[in-house]
Amino acid sequence: MMNDSNCPTRFRLLVLSETSPEAICHGIGLRAYHLLGRLPGFYDIAFLSAERYKSARPSRSSSLRRLHSFFQWQRPYHFEPELQQAFNRMLRDQSFDAVLVMGADLLQYTGHCNVPIIADLVDEPVLAALREIRLQGMSPDGLRLTKHLFELLPYLRRTCRRARHCILVSQQDARWLRRIVPGVPVSVVPNGVDAAYFRPAGLPVNPREIVFSGIMGFPPNIAAALYFARQVFPRIRASLPGCQWSIVGGNPAPEVQALANSNIRVTGFVPDLRSHLEQAAVIVSPLLSGGGIKNKILEAWAMGKAVVATPLGCAGIDTQDGVNLLIARGASEFAAKTVYLLTHPEQARRIGCAAQQWVTTQYSWDEQSALLDRILRDELPASEKRA
Repeated sequence: MMNDSNCPTRFRLLVLSETSPEAICHGIGLRAYHLLGRLPGFYDIAFLSAERYKSARPSRSSSLRRLHSFFQWQRPYHFEPELQQAFNRMLRDQSFDAVLVMGADLLQYTGHCNVPIIADLVDEPVLAALREIRLQGMSPDGLRLTKHLFELLPYLRRTCRRARHCILVSQQDARWLRRIVPGVPVSVVPNGVDAAYFRPAGLPVNPREIVFSGIMGFPPNIAAALYFARQVFPRIRASLPGCQWSIVGGNPAPEVQALANSNIRVTGFVPDLRSHLEQAAVIVSPLLSGGGIKNKILEAWAMGKAVVATPLGCAGIDTQDGVNLLIARGASEFAAKTVYLLTHPEQARRIGCAAQQWVTTQYSWDEQSALLDRILRDELPASEKRA
């Protein structure tokens, strides 16, 4: 990616990211696309995508091998030697003013980096792991995650101290990182929404349509879909037998695909999410795990839609319960609030209108990119700063 070169002073930035900014269906790709694409014209940006260097990994291993692995202390994230070589080669062959690392897992490649590092962790991984452990309990997955947590803590304390500044998407995530790695400067750069793209087109609303959107191979979204299907949607159907639920998003896991029936539609990838959002009467965010800011809510708000969410489903977003969103604690309350909006369309419109006004003023990508620009320039030594 190259920005306008007419400016006489340049800022050469190497971005190490999980995926390229063209992959806007991926959370980090979307964030990179909007934050970096809106930086001022004096940035020259080189992009190194970790996706290109992913090696094939066996999908299954024997029970004995998994047991042996469980009792070994390991890296919390898979390491790709070829990615390390590519990163070292770029630093050796080109001159950069700073490196922006997008994702906690990629900080492991910066051990010999000789230029300033800015770490955009996006979500704080310890908080996300703790939420998932609470959800899984003493199951095998819960035990595996607990082991991962104990590997993750020293990794973060070691790698985050290499960075001049760490960035997260929410204040809650930032507070957790400050506790884990005290002394490292931490700032919040939230996600945003492209309100010029996500805006209503005048499509008719299906008064009994509920939509849940996201990447449906992502574990927190899988857990949310199963929770809604098993504990919430049956209660809604008992009150409103004619309602429908659409699960919209790419890479649906087998257990999500298995939910499809005459009342539940699993779309898989859709080229344009906007029509599905606009035609829904209510958008739901029934998340029980995960971290950061949920783009699905910002997008629904920009479309002027009423949203019902768990407290975690709207974590990190500035919400006002009953004004721009309804927060539901527990399956019964989630069902009741969804039914209320389905049967009171004027209230759904009022909440959707308030949400739309709020998101366009508070969650602009231009504003978030300006925050990133300020951090990048402030963290350079005085002798290295650009005009």
